[in-house]
Amino acid sequence: MALDQAYLLGSQGYKVVLCVLDSIPDSSTPSFMHSEHALISFYKVEVMFIGNRLLGQTIGFRRVAADTPNPRLLLSHSLRATFLLSLLKPRFCRRSKLITAIHQLPTLSAPRQRLKRFLYAQFSFRLVAYSSAVKSDWENRVYRSWILRNVIARKSISVVRNGIFLPRLPVLADSTNLKLMPRLVYLGRNTSWKGVSTFLEVAAHPKLANFDLLFMVPDSKDIDLSDISSQVRNRTTVVAGKSIAAYVPRAGDVHLYPANYGESAKFVESVSLNCLELACLGVPTLLTKDGLGTWPDLAQFNIFYETDWSDIDAVANQVLRVSQNQLATNEIVEISSVIDIKNQIANLLG
Repeated sequence: MALDQAYLLGSQGYKVVLCVLDSIPDSSTPSFMHSEHALISFYKVEVMFIGNRLLGQTIGFRRVAADTPNPRLLLSHSLRATFLLSLLKPRFCRRSKLITAIHQLPTLSAPRQRLKRFLYAQFSFRLVAYSSAVKSDWENRVYRSWILRNVIARKSISVVRNGIFLPRLPVLADSTNLKLMPRLVYLGRNTSWKGVSTFLEVAAHPKLANFDLLFMVPDSKDIDLSDISSQVRNRTTVVAGKSIAAYVPRAGDVHLYPANYGESAKFVESVSLNCLELACLGVPTLLTKDGLGTWPDLAQFNIFYETDWSDIDAVANQVLRVSQNQLATNEIVEISSVIDIKNQIANLLG
């Protein structure tokens, strides 16, 4: 998300500095600096790695602030960064607007970490959630806690939806190419709530024997082929350390995103950035039910399908139906116009 914002602002002539709260990765470590190098250079995005320690981050932010006094906008995707930037604002960034984006459901944080996140959020000029689920979960936590409601969390939060910088995507699928087998696609990190085990369970269903499997992951360590059953292993391709630009769409591809936040989760966010990327390419996603609230204006398109993952046979049947549904080019263009990150940036700059 930070990169897409940087690309768009850079394309509009703004000077953009992207501060990373981590150390510079070495050449052997998969990193966005490798997969996104061409775009970072083309849009003149300056990337600064300021370490993962508090002192180094403080010094790094001071250096950036001194080089770019009073920037128009400070976009924070880290609550620690929000706190540190708020300390610098009186001296270096008095006229800057500090906006903080919340990307994670508060429920997924440990209690102590969650309290700290609510506290740091209060230092932002504006607090935005990337989905209605995040906003609802945030407000529900505040409502249930006296100390949050009356002492700490007085800052309101609004929804500003994610978006995609469209020029970084590959070309659309060629619907006339019927020789290549369609695929079940897994895109993104292998984390517990993204449901790799469910994905593999669906892929092993006999009705889907004519589908290849594609895993596009940040690191080859994310997927161990020895853990995949032999019946689907020979149909599996793993692409590691590549951006979405390396994805070559096929007619009939279906993206599975079986997000599972646990039984205690009251709110579900099923539409990830990966879902949005593929939607802009006309690739449909089967996703966890009750997570479409953030994108009501995409409900008219056959692109996101809410799914009950507990019935694998029903999921397999749904995959077969969805795979046959090819969107017209004008529909894909309309979907892309809704998801375009220009909409988000216009909201933030307004």
